[in-house]
Amino acid sequence: MFIIDTQTKSDLSIFTRMDGLCDLFDTTKTVGGSRFLSGLFNSPLSSLDEITTRQEEIQLVSNIDFGKTLDKFMFDDLERYLRSSNVSFSGRQKNVYLHNLLIRLQSLRYQEERILISRSVSEIANLIIFLNNYFGQMLAERKDFSNGLVDRCKKITTNFNLAEISQLVSGKIPLKLLVKYDSIFRDSHKQITKGILEIFYELDALYAVGLSIPRMNLTFPKFENNGERLCNLKGCHNPYLTNPVKNDVYVERRNNIWFLTGANMTGKSTLLKTIGIAIYLAHMGFPVPAEQMNTVHFTGLVTSINLKDDIEKGHSHFFSEIFRLKYIAETLQNNGRLVVIIDELFKGTNYDDAYQATIKVLEKLANYTDSIFIISSHLTDVTDELDKSRIDLKYLVTNVSQDTGIKFTYQLGTGVSKQKLGLWLLEKENVLSLLDR
Repeated sequence: MFIIDTQTKSDLSIFTRMDGLCDLFDTTKTVGGSRFLSGLFNSPLSSLDEITTRQEEIQLVSNIDFGKTLDKFMFDDLERYLRSSNVSFSGRQKNVYLHNLLIRLQSLRYQEERILISRSVSEIANLIIFLNNYFGQMLAERKDFSNGLVDRCKKITTNFNLAEISQLVSGKIPLKLLVKYDSIFRDSHKQITKGILEIFYELDALYAVGLSIPRMNLTFPKFENNGERLCNLKGCHNPYLTNPVKNDVYVERRNNIWFLTGANMTGKSTLLKTIGIAIYLAHMGFPVPAEQMNTVHFTGLVTSINLKDDIEKGHSHFFSEIFRLKYIAETLQNNGRLVVIIDELFKGTNYDDAYQATIKVLEKLANYTDSIFIISSHLTDVTDELDKSRIDLKYLVTNVSQDTGIKFTYQLGTGVSKQKLGLWLLEKENVLSLLDR
């Protein structure tokens, strides 16, 4: 199973209420579709075969013309219909049921139920016909095609007499046929009927992901294992931003550690989250926010971006950092290929302590050549002691001018940022002069 923990999900805002990553993709039409999509975000895929299949399913479902089939209110009514109580419909009791139904249909009290039964039976029949027509035809045209979703969609329709099902949508339903299929849908085949709704919730979720591709400028990643290259992202961007700046991220095995420097507000945290989101979505089988992505298959993603202290446990921020690094070390020991992203390593302790600890940790991480480590820091002096053959030095370009002020480009550059924006801003805003007595 792909490794991802609660802290990482929080860092990447996967389920942040109202504006989380899941919400960005959620244009589902049904409550069940939204629930299914949330389940996908909670369960990244383990194997490359699963990822390839998911990609294939999203592309397949994106081309379906659902028309008005995915209707929220219709599916809400169908759920209510299946939950509503009913008598057992065994052969001996069918005549009793028919008699009771006839009596009830004559009462105004039961007119609403009658409409619900008739409409629901017809709507379920329409769903069965939809699955049979689309996926049955696909399998007939592509006899060599094999896909789990397609096979399930076609197989579930074989539980019904399609000639009779067609009569249920052709107009006024004969009472005998209505009674028969009300019995089938709510009793003898109730679990199968529920399965039909679940299939449409899955289709709804996958269709929403497909719609996000042009809307969010996404592309499907390609997985490979060609030796040196670990992950290449061309034109990656943050999906939360309306007009994001795009960057290229190329990580190879020989320099699989990035040391990212830059002052506050230069976009370091945003870039780290952007890379983490791309890795996460890729291992869900989803399209990613980039023009192109080539990557190896990783076994997990661990981040430390929005780490907090724990007052209840008496843990300072630095103590929380140590525990987080311990978790990362244990995860690296027990699981092969990881992507590790850390924002502001050792910012919870003093400069000298952080300086020495950063060097020692980076030296140890250099032993893990199959993993990727992207670490941001304010400790620019540390770079003088780092092994440049193993560690790639990166920074985010910022232009400073007395006339135009600070311009954050949010563009990646190679090297180390030596800018002291804090002091520059103090002087620019005359803060130091104001403190004169």
